[in-house]
Amino acid sequence: MHPGLRDLFFPRGGSARFPALDGLRAIAAIWIIGLHTVSMAGSFWVDATRDVNVFSKEDFTVVANSPLLRVLVKGDMGVDLFFVLSGFLIATILFKEHGRTGTVDIGRFYRNRFLRLAPAYLVAMGLFAVWGRGSTASVWSNILYVNNFVPTYQQFMLHAWSLAVEEQFYLIFPLALLAACWAAPRPGSAGPSGWIWTALIALGLVVRAAVVVQSQVWLHLAANPVIDRDACAFFNDVLYDKFYTRYGALLCGVAAARVYANGASEHFFRGRARPIVCLAATVAVFAIVCSPPPVAPRGAAPGPVEVSVFLTLYQTAFAAGIAFLVLALVTRWAVLRPLGWMLSWRGWAPLAQLSYGAYLLHPLIIQRVYLAFPPRTPAPTVMLAYYAGFVVMAFAAAMPLRLLVEVPGLRLRQAVAHRVELAPEATP
Repeated sequence: MHPGLRDLFFPRGGSARFPALDGLRAIAAIWIIGLHTVSMAGSFWVDATRDVNVFSKEDFTVVANSPLLRVLVKGDMGVDLFFVLSGFLIATILFKEHGRTGTVDIGRFYRNRFLRLAPAYLVAMGLFAVWGRGSTASVWSNILYVNNFVPTYQQFMLHAWSLAVEEQFYLIFPLALLAACWAAPRPGSAGPSGWIWTALIALGLVVRAAVVVQSQVWLHLAANPVIDRDACAFFNDVLYDKFYTRYGALLCGVAAARVYANGASEHFFRGRARPIVCLAATVAVFAIVCSPPPVAPRGAAPGPVEVSVFLTLYQTAFAAGIAFLVLALVTRWAVLRPLGWMLSWRGWAPLAQLSYGAYLLHPLIIQRVYLAFPPRTPAPTVMLAYYAGFVVMAFAAAMPLRLLVEVPGLRLRQAVAHRVELAPEATP
């Protein structure tokens, strides 16, 4: 058996230390595929001036507002779920390293991130350049991870904005961690006081509020080019894909990692009232975030105040709820133990490892299928059938990407780390 295939089903590291997080990562990828199944059935862009409209505006409204599909339309929250998990796992590693050594090897961190993400990303860019329908003029911005600052209809691999946000965060975070520890040293601690991360999350909310109010983003909660092309681009360019409006979810994961690294989560979940109140608040937030109709009926759209408050808070509030859920799962809180068992099911592990490849490739798959075999009716059952097929095809396509590209990259990372560790001894 190919060693990468064996590790796919019997992982030896990574999130296997927290098996329940494998389930959350797989669900995030599947949820995001659902979002693009619906959104690209409205319209997807070809170049700066042309879109492919799969459904008309009226038919897309039927699809987006269908009770059977509404949860899929909210799949953009799967990106925030990814962000929280990434922030938690990476920060846990860095906090442990800092607690053990008193510092963070920033060079090793950057090298590991590059070798983990770049090989598969470069292959995906090649596939999009050959079979995608978008312009390659801005591919340089993807290589530099600044594509989220390119105007929407000039971007190459539009969905890769999330990779840019994540890498911009991880360019800054280790430096911020070292600076915070230097400014407020705590001997024997895994990192700086938790109030720093809380303050930065609050700053992110202030920035989002300023952007929303200053730009007057009074839009439908699920903008799509088939409804209003210019408004969709404006929403993305101003608010949706910018680092300074989206880093809050990553910091929620960091804050959860700080609580976990200090052992404070054990004490918190031994209480009775506080964790139950937090769980109730989390459920309420999830319900509120997923309740608004994706395309508001004519004359029933919320006013600018309601839209401003919602757009300012909903992603960070959702991420805070996910961070609480992550802490509860890794601490094995008794109340959520059944959920932890379900998310720790071994079948999630291979899907979790394939999630990165599935995320990279699924928009290309959806695009090619919709061009060749567009749905003829907006019936929800038809869209669910397309969705199931896209999930299977995305994870199937991710398998060779994982075995032939990602696994060799991980092995190279281990080999480089081994040579670096031996270098001082080998030097005469």
